[in-house]
Amino acid sequence: MDWIPEGARPLAKPVAWAWFASSVVLAALVASAGFVVGAVAAGRPDHTMVGSLSAAACFVVVLALLTLYNRARFRRWWYQVRDQEVVVGRGVWFRNRTCTPRLRIQHVDLQAGPLLRRLGLQSVSIYTAGSVTAAVTIPGLAAPDAEALRAWLLEDAV
Repeated sequence: MDWIPEGARPLAKPVAWAWFASSVVLAALVASAGFVVGAVAAGRPDHTMVGSLSAAACFVVVLALLTLYNRARFRRWWYQVRDQEVVVGRGVWFRNRTCTPRLRIQHVDLQAGPLLRRLGLQSVSIYTAGSVTAAVTIPGLAAPDAEALRAWLLEDAV
């Protein structure tokens, strides 16, 4: 059985850029820690050459790993809107498929931070009866698609 069913929709492509930007920030934070560790390991805290090399190496390695992970994450995240449910698939190492029946949906939130807004994207969080946290979140949908999905999910709401 194929992991991604026929008729499933992928996330909007710009979400990959948002994830890459987050990866650059995280890699820079790790690189700054690598600078300190490299300088201290050299025996002289003011020795910037070893610290700079270790920071650059940390940045490149972490950014490369996060880029590979995010590419796989993007390829494996999909959603499918059916008559009576929304199905979301995700996962790089551990794959999850979540089916949320429309009848159990309590409310739907749309979120977009500054970067997602700049890219014209929104995340859709679907909350079901009896749960405090979102049953499922679909990140990085084009804003019109997210609005349409929210309207359709709440169409029959009482």
